[in-house]
Amino acid sequence: LDLNAAITGAASVNIAGVSDLGANVTTSGDQTYTGAVTVSGTGTRTLAGGTITNSSTINGGSIALAISGNSSIGGAITSVTNFSVSGTTGIGANVSTTGTQTYTGAVTINSADRILTTTSASAGDTIVFGSTVNSDGATARALTLTTGGATPTVRFNGVVGGTNPVGAIAITGALDLNAIIQKTSDSSAGATSLTVSGVSDLGANVNTSGIQTYTGAVTLSGADRTLKGSTITNSSTITGATFSLTETGNAVINGAISGVNIFSVSGTTSIGANISTTGTQTYSGAVTIYAASGTGTTRTITTTADTITFSDTVNSTANQANNLLFGAGSGNAVFTGAVGGATNGALGTITNIASQQLTFSDAVSATTIANYGTLLFNASSAKTISPAITDNGTTTIQ
Repeated sequence: LDLNAAITGAASVNIAGVSDLGANVTTSGDQTYTGAVTVSGTGTRTLAGGTITNSSTINGGSIALAISGNSSIGGAITSVTNFSVSGTTGIGANVSTTGTQTYTGAVTINSADRILTTTSASAGDTIVFGSTVNSDGATARALTLTTGGATPTVRFNGVVGGTNPVGAIAITGALDLNAIIQKTSDSSAGATSLTVSGVSDLGANVNTSGIQTYTGAVTLSGADRTLKGSTITNSSTITGATFSLTETGNAVINGAISGVNIFSVSGTTSIGANISTTGTQTYSGAVTIYAASGTGTTRTITTTADTITFSDTVNSTANQANNLLFGAGSGNAVFTGAVGGATNGALGTITNIASQQLTFSDAVSATTIANYGTLLFNASSAKTISPAITDNGTTTIQ
């Protein structure tokens, strides 16, 4: 087909060979392009119909392509500026644009892992999913979303993996999440993993079977948030906006956490940055006071007169003797497990504040405890307390 004038009023279009679309096509029913499609001309090329199917490639001719209706993508789409679909989309091939991609209806990732790419480096909504995103069946299909930099935004407005979980979601760019990543029928994982290179606005919970890695700054929005996965890593800051944050899994904290109400981690925690909350902090698994290198690095944990609970061991990174400081206004801290007992894991200085009580229920190994409040050692059996105690407050052993 060599089309140089618009088609309007047709019931359907079915082209077995290649197509050069130099004009718009409007049908009341479906359009099927079995051969390769080339879009030519200027402006925006619009295909309007029931379901528009391309079984081979679409070369966009460096203009915009708008599909008004449903889209079944069976061949790679390239050289399009802006690409949009008003209805549902079956993504059965990769899509590459120089501008935005907008999928208004439900999206299904078909047949294999898929890559959506835009070279746009402009900030703002760049790849937008207006409805749900699912795999086509029981096999979790990975979705790689690549933009031209860290500031273009990938936005999810519908549930991800709610019916059929997706595979690894890898985002080069920013994330604006407005609906959960989770299977809706049983609250299991909605994706295998999630990685984001830019900033993340988490306006919904994230449930993955594997890792979650947030390289850019994270903001919690809308309500309290739960991140559930094997290991949740934040390499930059997390700002809580007064909401609580629950991490179900292991936590690797390499950026400061602030503005959070209640913070809790169910698994192990590597504390590589300061943590400040208005409510309680609970660390159910083993804690490591971490630094990438050096010795004597200080990590500060602060609450607003609320309790900090360590339910398992607390150690320094091996051979670093890192320090643990409790910030001004913090509530009492409870250490249930041994402190500094791992091989070469002794802490440097543990410092509390006036009016704060530190309660130790097991052995303690550190260079110094700088006590400005109250120390309570209440182990149920004989334990070793190896640090020097600089006592500016009250120490009780019972």
